[in-house]
Amino acid sequence: MENMSLVKFIIISCIFCIVFFAAHPSFSYYQVDGGDIGENTDDASNNEDVNNNGDENILDEEENLDNPPENGIDKPQDEEVPQDEIIDEEPLNEPEEPDQTIKKPAPLRAPISDQKIDDEARPEGEQIRQIIIDTFVDLNYVFDNSPDNFLIKYHLHFEGQVNADVSAIKGNAEISSEVKGALAKWSTGECKLFITIADTPIGMTFKKGSGDSASLNVNFTKPITETWESKCTFKDAANASFNTKGNAEQWLAGALQKARPPLTRLTVPLSSEESTTMKFEISKHTVKDPPLGTAEIEGNGVVTIKPGR
Repeated sequence: MENMSLVKFIIISCIFCIVFFAAHPSFSYYQVDGGDIGENTDDASNNEDVNNNGDENILDEEENLDNPPENGIDKPQDEEVPQDEIIDEEPLNEPEEPDQTIKKPAPLRAPISDQKIDDEARPEGEQIRQIIIDTFVDLNYVFDNSPDNFLIKYHLHFEGQVNADVSAIKGNAEISSEVKGALAKWSTGECKLFITIADTPIGMTFKKGSGDSASLNVNFTKPITETWESKCTFKDAANASFNTKGNAEQWLAGALQKARPPLTRLTVPLSSEESTTMKFEISKHTVKDPPLGTAEIEGNGVVTIKPGR
């Protein structure tokens, strides 16, 4: 009977355990070496931690859905990125602020003229040269119906300075005239000719060649005009006078156009140590001036080049 009571007790205990653990599923069991079944309290506590962590992970995932990570990748905040994987981001193209620095302009080269030029303005390896042009023209005017005649001597002078192998000079040509003879002469009086020529603008281009020579181009930027004035005096009336002016004449300008070689195409020799010269001619020729007479014109000129310092 005692054995039957023990069996009933064991059966009732087993049923009680089954009912108890069915009501408490968080408990787990493990098989020990001895075959006894005991409670695994460590696993139970671990299960609670797992469950708690699971709940926290669910909350974190919900927060991450509201705030997704950049580039769709959830990187650990404290994980260091290897140096070779760092990509430098290019800065945005921002408008550059204008440079407020005031820059000093480069010095301008002094213009070439007939004035003296400072040595500092001369390019290295090039020489200063003084160029002088003198032209002499004789005009002999003979009247058609009279033995009278008069002679005019013109002198044109121009000089300038160049400081480079290619230079341009601008200035004024000085022109003078001298008259010998009279326009008209009789026993009680005479009429003399006076000529006035204003300084005339002239330009000259100098270009050094590959050898010891240079080309010159001389041109007048304004026509050379002459003012002829006749002044008559009378022996029997000392205080009486008779003056007349005619139209502007261009005898000298016409003579210069006959120069050979032409003034616009002169070739001159050069020397770095001594002066050099080049001559040109104006052959004798006649110019009709009806109804008064005829002019015989001839002349010559010389170009002198003096080396500078």
